Amino acid sequence: MIDTINWWENNLAEYSNTLIDAISNKQVSMGMKTREFEEAIAEFLNAKYVLCYPSGTAAITAAIMQRGDDIKDVYLPNRTWIGTANAASILGKRLIAIDSDNKHQNMSASGLAKSIERFNKKENPGTVVFVAINGSYKNIDMVQELVSQNKLGLIIDGCQAFGSEKETTRRLIKNGHTICYSFGMPKLISTGLGGCLATNNEQDYNNLIAMRNQGLSITGQETGLAAINGFNFKYTDMQACLGIEQMKKVEIIIDKHMEIIKRYREGLNGSFAVAKEDADNAIVPLRMEIICEDAKMMAKYLKTKNIQSSLRTDNIIDHPCFQGKVRHLELNNSGYYSGRILVLPSGPKQKLESVEKVIETLNEYQLDKVNNNNSN
Repeated sequence: MIDTINWWENNLAEYSNTLIDAISNKQVSMGMKTREFEEAIAEFLNAKYVLCYPSGTAAITAAIMQRGDDIKDVYLPNRTWIGTANAASILGKRLIAIDSDNKHQNMSASGLAKSIERFNKKENPGTVVFVAINGSYKNIDMVQELVSQNKLGLIIDGCQAFGSEKETTRRLIKNGHTICYSFGMPKLISTGLGGCLATNNEQDYNNLIAMRNQGLSITGQETGLAAINGFNFKYTDMQACLGIEQMKKVEIIIDKHMEIIKRYREGLNGSFAVAKEDADNAIVPLRMEIICEDAKMMAKYLKTKNIQSSLRTDNIIDHPCFQGKVRHLELNNSGYYSGRILVLPSGPKQKLESVEKVIETLNEYQLDKVNNNNSN
């Protein structure tokens, strides 16, 4: 029987002993190990403050909460994981979807500018959530400029971007912006579930500490009285132990992952359109993605060869729960990408021989397709 090639490979079994040690040492709920993990992330990102959360979505939710109840509008890319939209929607914010750039999947700066002009209320400016799609920060500088000009807030959803464009990341944090990350299973650093938030703003950090614990500040914990609204956004030391071990070799993990991305770039024949994010050497793409008109057919073909893949739609307005509830202008560019992005087997533990099999299979598929077209 031929083994299935999974679309994501990341084996946490090698860290099982650290979980046993955590439980044996009664380090189960949020405590010193969580703090140690946060400090390791802060050092890697060159950030003053890092807080861990149950998920990347929870981190984004907390970041939006921190902006306050007066912020009513959230501008976000139409092309993003639904968690970005859910984080704003669950807080009762009005969603404004922005089209993708005409050259890549990230938020269009011109599209954002037009939406600000159309929807922004100067007496109550909103917040922009910029999503670093598949590790790419393209257009972030133009978005920052628009945010500054219009006195908007800015939150970066980096849930697909941990370890990517480190200089850009550090500059954003230095500029006072909040970046949120995910540590779910299909991530380069995974604790099963979980996420974090990084900032250099001390006031934001102190408020977020309280928000993470039902609104109880350190003083509030002593009195049992909450000064601000909050939630149970706590992490666990068991998860943190997994993260600590991976952070000790984070550069090795990234290098291994980039070997896989490089091999795809070299091996796929020229007829495949590689997503711009995957073609830029400065970016650490979370996954290898290709753009193809027949993505569904290609996914079915790969499945017959015991190769998993993943189709990406990821347009907010496509979800039934958001239809008719999201304001937007034209979304032609993001509409083009919907259903045309195929995620190939990736992940830091993906075997190179598996990658070679995927490359060989895709090249054969494309060659057969060309031959069939020529015969017709």
